Amino acid sequence: MKEIILRLSIVISCSLILMISCTNSEQESSKIVKTDKLVDIGTHKLRVVLSDISSEYTIILESGGGKYSEAYQEVQDTLAKLTGIRVMSYDRSGFGQSELVQ
Repeated sequence: MKEIILRLSIVISCSLILMISCTNSEQESSKIVKTDKLVDIGTHKLRVVLSDISSEYTIILESGGGKYSEAYQEVQDTLAKLTGIRVMSYDRSGFGQSELVQ
């Protein structure tokens, strides 16, 4: 189990370093537009919080353990500024402000 956690930590660290190194000063100075809305996915609506910055890629923050998008409130905009990449978090079905599947 410890080996899996260590490998996962290394992969995440390398990914973040790569994302940060791929940004340029023009992207870092871009304005972040914060959007918080319910998105209809056909069977129900999910709450999506988007720190939108002009970017080709999107980092998706996945919460678990009974948590929801509020767990990322403090780091989401900072992550977008540091990487120059759009960042999205969302509430899973039945958590936070998302609807439960009927």
